[in-house]
Amino acid sequence: MRHFPLPEHMVAWCEQQVVLGRVANVDTYLAQLIAEDMARQTRVAKWRAAVAEARESGISMRSPDAILTVEAARKIDPRVAAARRAVEDGRRSGTSLASIEGILTRATSVAVAA
Repeated sequence: MRHFPLPEHMVAWCEQQVVLGRVANVDTYLAQLIAEDMARQTRVAKWRAAVAEARESGISMRSPDAILTVEAARKIDPRVAAARRAVEDGRRSGTSLASIEGILTRATSVAVAA
């Protein structure tokens, strides 16, 4: 096995881990650190590959709510717009929920007739 020179403070740290009983010896500690780093780099590579695949697929990274909000703003159904206006008018006038249902019914029937 090759030996790699380490700065003195790192050697002291590794030896301290042995004294504390965290590892059996310095070689075991370094092997454990390297194995953990290899596993971490493998996970990161998989995550990056998954993100790249998702971006290339054309599938949106936006949440369904965000997509629906944008699409609703682009294509507003006249009935929905009329219902929204009716609800806002009802709220401004202090109308009860029962009356708002009537307003919505009238608004959607007027929009359908229009």
